[in-house]
Amino acid sequence: KGPLVLVEALAGLKRQGFDFRADFVGAWQSDDVRRRFDDAVQAGGLRDHVVVHGPLYGADKGRLLRSADIMAFPTFYGPECFPGVLLEAMAHGLPVVTTVEGGIPEIAEDGVTGFLVPQRDPDSLKERLADLLRDPDRGIRMGQAGRAAFEQRFQLHHFEAALAGALRAGLG
Repeated sequence: KGPLVLVEALAGLKRQGFDFRADFVGAWQSDDVRRRFDDAVQAGGLRDHVVVHGPLYGADKGRLLRSADIMAFPTFYGPECFPGVLLEAMAHGLPVVTTVEGGIPEIAEDGVTGFLVPQRDPDSLKERLADLLRDPDRGIRMGQAGRAAFEQRFQLHHFEAALAGALRAGLG
């Protein structure tokens, strides 16, 4: 879902002199992707900047989200519908840097709750991450806007009301 694109962007940030730590969470799509990821981390000189956690759940995932400053999710996965990881990040007040895929534009608002970047474009991803690293207050404001959007639009009662309305419309 984009880890190799993110590693390429991170290598560019490192070349520009940014100091950061990037936590990667989730299962690998394949052993080949994991090998390519490890090779890219090594080639980019990112061993001291990248931590791979594998899948995290519950309190472990919550702790990591609370310790983060930015959520990067540069997916180009075609069946990406409505990624819960973005909702989780917004619930934790994180600005999101992601792509236009599936329902993502319904979740993240470009320039407000984070940034939408073109798919498979490490340079655009790097630039938007750099914007947030240069201006942490902007990231905080975007994270606050994301938290507000989460509370106003993505609570269970909102989904229930929308579903009920759709069913009424379909039956009416």
